[in-house]
Amino acid sequence: MTQPSLFDTSPPPKPKPQPPLVKQLAKIAISELTHAGVYLKPTAVVELEDKIGDRFRKILAEAGFNQKGTRSRARGEDRKRLSDQCRLMLQLLRDRGETGVTNTELSEIAIKYTGRISEIRGTGHNIETVRVDGGLFRYILHE
Repeated sequence: MTQPSLFDTSPPPKPKPQPPLVKQLAKIAISELTHAGVYLKPTAVVELEDKIGDRFRKILAEAGFNQKGTRSRARGEDRKRLSDQCRLMLQLLRDRGETGVTNTELSEIAIKYTGRISEIRGTGHNIETVRVDGGLFRYILHE
């Protein structure tokens, strides 16, 4: 039987590419450990960077950010920001309830009201379109 070596002679695993912030966080963690008298093997350093990177990506995703660090366009609680016109239309739709709002009223807020309705729907709101007469439509928000 061979005696186990006191030194790790295997090459360290190849690290995953990490964003600069993750490398900086790993450096801080290693510095703190070293200050406390704990010294890590090169393989443990790579594992630490990978674990910090995985956790960092998970935290970003939970906060609604994508891998690039910009806001993702998630629906539900984390809705994307609406323009002023969309917010005005949404408030009017909420105020009217089941009565709804006609397209002529919406066109006073935005000439391209159909685009604004699409944006509001894109954030997860359920807006029903009902034809009233000819070119007159009523938009009803269901919450």
